[in-house]
Amino acid sequence: MPQDAALSIAIPCLSVDPAFQYDPPRGAACALAEAARYLRRTSDGRVRVCFYGAKGEPGLEALQRFLVNPTHYRLRANGGGWSSRVHAAAGPSLEAETRAMYPRPARPGHVYPVMLKTDSPLRADQACLCWLPALVPEWNGYRIFSSPSVPTSFICLTDTYSHTHTHNTELIGFHCVFIPTVAQGVEWVLHALGPNMNPRLADAMPGDYVMGESLLRETYQSIFECLAELQAAAAAAAAAKK
Repeated sequence: MPQDAALSIAIPCLSVDPAFQYDPPRGAACALAEAARYLRRTSDGRVRVCFYGAKGEPGLEALQRFLVNPTHYRLRANGGGWSSRVHAAAGPSLEAETRAMYPRPARPGHVYPVMLKTDSPLRADQACLCWLPALVPEWNGYRIFSSPSVPTSFICLTDTYSHTHTHNTELIGFHCVFIPTVAQGVEWVLHALGPNMNPRLADAMPGDYVMGESLLRETYQSIFECLAELQAAAAAAAAAKK
């Protein structure tokens, strides 16, 4: 696995799927803002935040070492949407490990990390070149690529960035671009539960985007805090072996 891959995380836009009914442009704006805040705080310029799964492409072949799974309350494999796809790709051991570690239902705003077993299909390195939208610093030379290989389903992210970056100080200094990414095996799955705007599901806050955005920001912050802790633990373990 290349060194940079160990610092990459693949994240969906949480809560925007039909089950939770969060407004997609608002959800994309929150995802971009919190990713920018995290990247601004980290001192390692190799850290990359990529986004996946807007409307089904790119698929799970595009994932990185750390994968955020948009889970449901019961943390089960049959939750539907991208959560079910992640479980199907990871194999039954992911649900078994998750249930053993977290027997209670998930809470909105919280993250539940699980290390995949070595025999999980998602752990295998995949030498596949993919296109992923990512938030990157302006000074690193990336540009928006006009290529037929770039999936058009992520237009929400780039459009939202274009409409908000001049008004949102958190995005100053960053570009949202499509970049060529070499897919790598997933080591950690971070189950994350964002806010629910669907009145038919639990903990609904239909139409309340004041509370909804606050909870969504809290969820992304929890993701990046968990990522930092996992990376620090890995660095300490590597140093101890020397």
